[in-house]
Amino acid sequence: MQTPRPTPSIRPLSPAPIHDSQRTAISANLNPETGAIERVLTTSRLLLTWQAGELCIRFEATTAKLRSASRDRPMRPARRML
Repeated sequence: MQTPRPTPSIRPLSPAPIHDSQRTAISANLNPETGAIERVLTTSRLLLTWQAGELCIRFEATTAKLRSASRDRPMRPARRML
């Protein structure tokens, strides 16, 4: 007796998202204690999918503090126009 082979699934294992968006922002904030300007890079992602008749919402966000606005090395001198 032969055993039936499983039929391949028509749907992929992970459903295709109905919405996928990313946002990146840089903010410059003044630190009230030191008076220095602090820059922060924020990246976020929103992903919406349908799974078994339910809406699944996934959100990720990361933040990173960027180097201070003051430069570590002196700026290159401006070129003179002749």
